[in-house]
Amino acid sequence: MRASSSLPVVLVENPPVEVMVESFLDETPDFGYIPVLITLRNHRPESQNFYLRYTAGGLSGASRLQVDGNARSQTYVYVPIVSRGGVTLTLSGPGVRSGTIHLNSHWSSLQAYVGMGDRTAADYWVSVQQNLSSGGSSSSQLVGTKITPAGAPADWRAYTGFSSLWFNSAEWSDLDPGARAAILEWVGLGGNLYFLFENNNQRNALKIPDLVEVSGKSKDVEGRLGFGKIAFLKQKSNSVSAKRDFIRLISSTINTERPIIFKYPGNKNTMSHGHSYHSSIVNGDEETSASSWPLVDIVGELGRNVGILSLFMVIFAILIGPVNFFFFAPSRRRYRILWTTPLISIGASILLGLVILIGDGTGGQGARLTLACLLPEQKRLVVQQEQVSRTGLLLGKKFDYDDAALLQPVAIRSSSESNSYLRTDTGWAGDWFSSRAVQAHFAQTVRTARSSVRVTLPKDGKPGSVNASLDIALAELYVIAPDGAIYKASGLTPGVKRPLELVRTDEEYPEWWEKQTGAASSALKAAVKTSTGRHGWFYARAENPAELAQATLDSIRWTTDTAVITGPAGFEE
Repeated sequence: MRASSSLPVVLVENPPVEVMVESFLDETPDFGYIPVLITLRNHRPESQNFYLRYTAGGLSGASRLQVDGNARSQTYVYVPIVSRGGVTLTLSGPGVRSGTIHLNSHWSSLQAYVGMGDRTAADYWVSVQQNLSSGGSSSSQLVGTKITPAGAPADWRAYTGFSSLWFNSAEWSDLDPGARAAILEWVGLGGNLYFLFENNNQRNALKIPDLVEVSGKSKDVEGRLGFGKIAFLKQKSNSVSAKRDFIRLISSTINTERPIIFKYPGNKNTMSHGHSYHSSIVNGDEETSASSWPLVDIVGELGRNVGILSLFMVIFAILIGPVNFFFFAPSRRRYRILWTTPLISIGASILLGLVILIGDGTGGQGARLTLACLLPEQKRLVVQQEQVSRTGLLLGKKFDYDDAALLQPVAIRSSSESNSYLRTDTGWAGDWFSSRAVQAHFAQTVRTARSSVRVTLPKDGKPGSVNASLDIALAELYVIAPDGAIYKASGLTPGVKRPLELVRTDEEYPEWWEKQTGAASSALKAAVKTSTGRHGWFYARAENPAELAQATLDSIRWTTDTAVITGPAGFEE
């Protein structure tokens, strides 16, 4: 295991600029983003433009970089991964002779991608690797990279490829505050963060915001932040046997993590996607059938119109053959065939397009489920979204999409399909959406949210109330009090108090929550499971799901659209 530093770029003699391209990842993960840091120092008084072009599997894109005259700039470019394979980067600009860089992928459907602090890696990486590989199984290998405090980016997208991150207290303290915040946002989205410590002073020095205690476990063992997990592993002593046991604990923890694999029975595609919580059908060794993703069933298959198409082909064959030869271009006027044949073909194409347009319409329709979690301590809102769409004739494929968000295609058809995805500074295009296709996507983002849900519980005969200072209206809201009692309210608008009503049956809240989240894939259900039924948390459905969802192609009509939001509630006297 080694971490990448400077990547090779060849400049001309006496170049007008200094260029450095870096990545803290040694190998590319199978999903998420690859952070590429580009440092430019301009020796000329006029500004200079550079372009970073990249191909990653089926995706290609470009970013423009500008450096002012006699100035230095540092820019992170986040290259999205949409399919297996390595990444090719090409930097072009003044003074660059050769700027093509290849990053290889470690791809394996059985291996997790692990990140360790540099000192933690120095202490444990080799021993854990030996412990994992001693069983002789190719599925038990340690793959990943070390993370130095200076090289840790301050953006959650940089960590999307990791299944887990490991630090000791000193490494965590040495991280830039922006990097610590980004890692906690990644945890909130569902990441697994592990801390190694030897005593309580080290544990307390980590300064992790208040966590939700996992039921039946000590806070010194494991806690929850949003949809993710923060675990604390303590080495009890420095004896040889204690160190050996600690290495086994780390190894067994890593060995239980598996990347998510999309696996459908029969002729469906098998594809790696996401880490321990991302949208999928197989989570580790647990496999379910394709029907476990109800969004696919809601959208349904494309209509084939076999009868109409067969009739069309028969009529076309008659026109292009006998009618063309014996009527439009008989033997005495055979030269006419030079223009009758293309005219018939063009007319048939136009007619076929009209048949498809009438049958399928323009744009498309789909089903979408958005799951959001409020992180009050971080003042963030984390959002995960699954969507499946069925399209007719698309008059445009280009769409705007937040660059500070993740978008992954989800393969739900034959693995022989080949798609080309485009991403540029001006938008997203290509085969993210195709005409007459059933396609699925997974989206993920982190937003700034200075929001809260304040609850006053009924006391001494006084009614309770809830005030949701969110940016969206809520159709209904359930809140679980610290003592386990469940209350509900409806029709909540931002900043307006609404009365609380005690839920008197044990079935109402679980049935309501299952109704809202039942269309999720098995992997998103894992994220749902981590937040379900927590004491002190609220659970709400958005009145207008589009206000919470991450928008993609405008011409898709989301006929089935659900957005729910959860998170810790604040309780007032």
